[in-house]
Amino acid sequence: MRGGRLLAALNLATALNGLVIDWNRTHLLNPRWPPHARFHDAMTISFGLLLGALGWRALRRGDVRGAALGPALFFGAQLSAFAYPGTRGIESEFPGLAPRLGPIRLNEAPIALAMLGLTALGYARAAMVSSSRTPPSRAAAISRPGGAGTSRRLSGSTRAR
Repeated sequence: MRGGRLLAALNLATALNGLVIDWNRTHLLNPRWPPHARFHDAMTISFGLLLGALGWRALRRGDVRGAALGPALFFGAQLSAFAYPGTRGIESEFPGLAPRLGPIRLNEAPIALAMLGLTALGYARAAMVSSSRTPPSRAAAISRPGGAGTSRRLSGSTRAR
């Protein structure tokens, strides 16, 4: 799978993640959750939808970095949630939903790590393909200070004489 296709799949997963994973009795519809906790879950669902849509748009425009940013932010935030006091994975409330693979509990942490790894792989592959398609003269202009798309004119006081 080429990097662009992998990034497309990751952005789709980012967009649909909350709808598929959180819209059920364990999260958004959990009767034990107070309204404010549901608010935060709904916000996370919307955040994923928006990041996935923005990443998809970036990919369609050929912006590989922008396409990788959405999944990286979303799954990076998911992984960082474990660092906050009092947080735990799904197994704390629903142990049967997070199976074990040897000593590793397959909760949100290893899944987020896997998604971050796949995002890095997709970005690296897509960036290689993207740079191989850039004409040499354009690539050289982009790599120069003041590269393509920037004005090379200097203001009056700094103009070379």
